[in-house]
Amino acid sequence: MQKLARAKFQGAEDEMAEEQVVDAEFANTPEVKQMQERLQRSRMKKRLLTNCVFSLNRETPLYILQYLVLSFGGSYVIKDQLDDLTDAKSKALYKKVTHVVMDRPLPAT
Repeated sequence: MQKLARAKFQGAEDEMAEEQVVDAEFANTPEVKQMQERLQRSRMKKRLLTNCVFSLNRETPLYILQYLVLSFGGSYVIKDQLDDLTDAKSKALYKKVTHVVMDRPLPAT
């Protein structure tokens, strides 16, 4: 599912790249410069979570979190998917996780 969502986001980004063609007559206008700055900030935001892998637990709102993580360039693993894997694969995948999202308080130690 993550691959399909990633492909959809990539397709939207490619469409935006095609829209950036500006006639030479208008290339140096303040409006175009402002538009290019906004586009640059948008690209930076899309790469905000590039090096992050989120583990989403069962009780979290999965759909919105998946959308947010993918929107900003991150990756995610759903806790249920980890449970279905073999022990070795699960441990290898869990080592890549940089953030854990949960909706329950941590037990007191």
